[in-house]
Parts: sequence; structure tokens; C-alpha cells
Amino acid sequence: MLEIESGRGIMGNAFYRDLIRGSLIQGARYLVIGLRNSYKYGKTGDGDDFAKGREQLDAIYASGRMTLPFDGVLLFGW
Repeated sequence: MLEIESGRGIMGNAFYRDLIRGSLIQGARYLVIGLRNSYKYGKTGDGDDFAKGREQLDAIYASGRMTLPFDGVLLFGW
């Protein structure tokens, strides 16, 4: 399954929606999520969604409390 977020991937919780919705797709063995390296959030400043998404994904795997049903997850920044 491939999801590419154009903006507000972290601030708009699209990253989390992609994880959960992707987990619900029967037969999906791999999840690929693309997040922007730089995104301007109005007056709040710039954000690096890829770095934040990587931190969250690392935390999910490190905690061991949530098991994702994929053979692999690829997160890339663009």
C-alpha cells in the first residue's frame, strides 16, 4: 500500500490515519508512506514531517505495544 502526504502529514494526523487504515486492508503486506522533508505550517513555522514520522514509527516499534501487520514498512521523505 502506498500513501504520499503532500502537506500536514504530522500536524493533520494523516501519518497516523495511514498507519491505521493501511493496517485494516486485507492482504496488504507492505506499507509505504511518503512525508515531506519541509512544510510551511502557516504562521507556526516550518516542519520536517519525515523526521517526526520517523521518530513516531521508531517509537511504535521500540515499545513493542503495537504490532503492525506488515512484512515491512518504508517511510521516505521528499
